[in-house]
Amino acid sequence: IKNLKILLHLNKTMNNYDLDGILVIKSEKVGPRVGVMAVTHGDEPAWIAAHKYLASYFEENKLASWELLLILWNPSAYQKKTICIEENLNRLFTEDSFLSDHQKNSFEYTRSRQLMPIIGQLDYLLDIHSTNNPGPVFSIVKSNHQKCWDLASILPVEFVSSGWNPYISWTTCDWIEKSGWVGITIECGDHNNPLGAKIAIQSTKKFLQAIGCYNFREEISMCKKHFKVLSREAICDASTFQYSRTYINFEKIKPMEEIAFDSKKRYIAPDQDNLAIVFPTKIESIRSGAIKEAYLLGEFVSA
Repeated sequence: IKNLKILLHLNKTMNNYDLDGILVIKSEKVGPRVGVMAVTHGDEPAWIAAHKYLASYFEENKLASWELLLILWNPSAYQKKTICIEENLNRLFTEDSFLSDHQKNSFEYTRSRQLMPIIGQLDYLLDIHSTNNPGPVFSIVKSNHQKCWDLASILPVEFVSSGWNPYISWTTCDWIEKSGWVGITIECGDHNNPLGAKIAIQSTKKFLQAIGCYNFREEISMCKKHFKVLSREAICDASTFQYSRTYINFEKIKPMEEIAFDSKKRYIAPDQDNLAIVFPTKIESIRSGAIKEAYLLGEFVSA
């Protein structure tokens, strides 16, 4: 974090946002705004590499007519190497009436309210994440707008995923799309993926090039493989929840397989072929109470 703030002072631009973790790179002309986000969850540190790369790159190269915001979403959680301080930050971007008193009294709530006006000013957003266990690199699109699909498809991913809206809400991308603009998420493999930093940098360059922000001369191709989320399993008893075995992200699940259990429930897969488990939550995150969902299920579908 300190290194990034030093880069802010080195950069010949002005940060209009009196908030830690934001670096603003401006052109001389007024133009669209794009945000590149990292550390929405504090245990996903490698993706700061994309921010450092861009901050360094635009010391020597100028934007023509854009404003680029590099945002570290939850630097306090990053400093503690934990997913969050009290609440999952990526489930708080909605009106107060939808949130519980516990959520509204959390550290992350305060941070979300500081960041929401900034997101509302963006025309485009790329949210960079990693997963807590081994798995593929993929993008997430939550809108049916063709531009969102096109941008999610040009990233260096194995597949594009959809179907999240009924199961995961109030994310940063939900908030920007509520304003009518474009938000895309990329999951760059697991936290310890040695190629993660390279993937984050390449994704950012392709994204900025595709929207017309800057031409990095990246080769652009379209990924046509598609994964659709079908269901989500909420946790009944976080204190006793256990998986029946170790699962890898997007691992195939047998029909009627017991996936997990706790004192109140056995978590059984549907009697359906071709299902895969998505985002099996780490036990320590479940025990903390910050993450309410155990996992999701979905399948690969025809493009």
